Amino acid sequence: MNKKVRIIAGIFIAFFMVFSISSTAVAGNSINGILGSAVNQFQNSINSINNAPNNVHNNAPEIFSVSTVYPTNNQRIVIKGTGFGSHFSYNGDSRFIKITDITRNWNAGDSGNMVHLYISSWTNNEIVINGFTGSYGNGSWSLMPGDQITIKIWNSRSYNSQNRYGSPGMYNLTVE
Repeated sequence: MNKKVRIIAGIFIAFFMVFSISSTAVAGNSINGILGSAVNQFQNSINSINNAPNNVHNNAPEIFSVSTVYPTNNQRIVIKGTGFGSHFSYNGDSRFIKITDITRNWNAGDSGNMVHLYISSWTNNEIVINGFTGSYGNGSWSLMPGDQITIKIWNSRSYNSQNRYGSPGMYNLTVE
């Protein structure tokens, strides 16, 4: 049970206790009306969490913006959004980020790729990439102006054996 549901459940229990203690002199129909209203409010709160626009309940990331991407390995790419989780900085690959050059058909950053990413910062709302490393520049593994790329991010804290990483946040852009 996630934190918001526990908080709402606690509020519901406190609300129920206050009304059950203070309503001993109230007729049965009034108590049913009060409890029915409280149950409806609790269910509406649960529904609003389950239908949250940024999918907070299942940790699905949402990418709002990506800074300009240039055709070079040494560059700073800033990805802003929500639901990224947190991760330590690293130079290499992970299971939680993948940059695909659709035009030239190669990937960077995902586990097992030859082109790596230097991640200098990863918070729930921002990822900073300080360049491409590894085999970047070998053969066709480089960016060119006009290349179409896709960035996918999975929440670094949502890994489970049934759903791998949940749904990724995706963002498409063109290399400048």
